[in-house]
Parts: sequence; structure tokens; C-alpha cells
Amino acid sequence: MTTFLLVWELGDGTTKIILNTKGTGTNISPQLQSFMNYVNGVASLDPFVQALDNRVNEVKHNEQERVNYMTYLANIRHAEKKAREEGREEGREEGKLLNMIENVRSLMKSVPCDAKRAMDLLNIPLPSREKVIAQL
Repeated sequence: MTTFLLVWELGDGTTKIILNTKGTGTNISPQLQSFMNYVNGVASLDPFVQALDNRVNEVKHNEQERVNYMTYLANIRHAEKKAREEGREEGREEGKLLNMIENVRSLMKSVPCDAKRAMDLLNIPLPSREKVIAQL
């Protein structure tokens, strides 16, 4: 049996409520059932659902609201793209650091020397040396 409603109490005083509109449970109120049917595209005579539908239609047909929504969406997409780019850059930097660490370790084993000498031989940039040493 799939439940319609999951209430998740977080430790910080907030509560997450997850609704499964395709659930098969019977532990919900008729009003909530009407709302979930609406989410699934089924019309309802419930006053709350009708008011919600009216408001949704008003927003859909209000040019300024549409512009606001599209601007909001564009901002979200821009932020997501920027976050992906930053994540990739961080990944590249981490990869470079891991490569330097591996090269220093390998050189220290093959040519018995300390980390400073290995970094000198490998021309590890000065700003990266502390990070390399911290990981050895």
C-alpha cells in the first residue's frame, strides 16, 4: 500500500510534508484528496481547490506575472549553470592537486628524497606546496 502523506519532523523545528498524489492510502481528508486530484489534473468542486485554480488561471493570464515567472526561471537557470561551472572548476583544481600529490609520492619512492626536494624537481608551484604536504 502506497501512502499519500509523509510527515517528516526535522530536528530544527521544521516539518517537511511530502504528498504522493498517486498514493492509494485512505488516511487523508476529503479536502486533501481534492487538492491531490487537482494536482493530477482532475477538476474539483472543493472551494479551496476552485479558489486555487482561479488564482492559477489569473497568474497564467497576467502578462506581468508571466514576465516575472520567466525572469525567475531565467535567474534559476543562470544560477544552476554558474554552480555547475564552479563545480567543474573545483573538480579540475582538486584533480590537479591529487595528480601533484601522486607525482610527489611516486618521485619520493623512486628517487629517495624528501617532499620538498620532490616538489622542487617536479616544479610544483609554491602556492600548491602546503596543500600537497598536508595530503602526504
